[in-house]
Amino acid sequence: MADLSERFTVQYGDLPAEPAADLQRMREALFDPVSREERLRRQLDTLRPKLAWDPPEGTPVVLVLDIGDGAWLLTPEGRVAIPALDAALAGQKTDQIEIDELDISAAEHLLANTYRQWTRYRLQRVLTLREGQDRPMLPAAIATVLFLLINGNVGPEWALVQPKDEETRDRLDAAVTIPVQKFAEGIAPRDRSSSTDRRHLQLYNGYGLSEARRRLGSDLVLERDPDSGGRSKRLYIEPGAEPRIIEALARELKARGVPQDDLALAFDEMIEAYEGQRPQIAAFGVTNARPSRTKQLRKELLYGR
Repeated sequence: MADLSERFTVQYGDLPAEPAADLQRMREALFDPVSREERLRRQLDTLRPKLAWDPPEGTPVVLVLDIGDGAWLLTPEGRVAIPALDAALAGQKTDQIEIDELDISAAEHLLANTYRQWTRYRLQRVLTLREGQDRPMLPAAIATVLFLLINGNVGPEWALVQPKDEETRDRLDAAVTIPVQKFAEGIAPRDRSSSTDRRHLQLYNGYGLSEARRRLGSDLVLERDPDSGGRSKRLYIEPGAEPRIIEALARELKARGVPQDDLALAFDEMIEAYEGQRPQIAAFGVTNARPSRTKQLRKELLYGR
């Protein structure tokens, strides 16, 4: 028990406290199922010299993990074993020490609930985002998807295809960014940072598109362009997904509390900016805009279907 407690203190800089809180701390530091491997490697490299002593003979391997170079890492099982061992020692009457079955059951129950939460985290996150129950979508994400609807990039045959060379790619990016930025600024005038940050607005690699894809799932497709030999990408809305996407955008705009007048103005300014850039976008053969569809889209965003 002393060995397990010491390993916890070395790993996290504090004495063991409440088990559930400690498990959460362990997840954040080392046991998060979605942690990046690079970060974990750095963490382990730092911990090895500090944990380089052998556990007591007979310590079950489920409680401590061999991480190389003679170092052993405390596991979640090792953390929940501490109070069970403590209770057994407190009730010691003979040389034979027995852990109460109820303590073992409580530890296993806590671990089962903990691992269930950890393994379902990403799935639950996807479902939460899909249902629009998380924080509202970034203005740049909403504007990027709205651009695809206006530009008619529905289905692979009308995809927004990324040019193969970097210079041409930048020209298309710049032309698309102007109407996207106009709408993003219109619905969030006090949040210019998320509307003008280049990382948010980049067409194929921006955070706005990344968030939109997380929210909309397979309805928004980003894939390698087969005609480019895999050197560039194409972006489009899945055929038949337009009603779902429009409904999702309307829900996100409502969640952001965008007044109807502000939304109407932002939409109209986006269309004006889009028409100004349309010749440049059309030069790449990636536009399929139709005034009647744009008019209907405006109506549905403002007033619903």
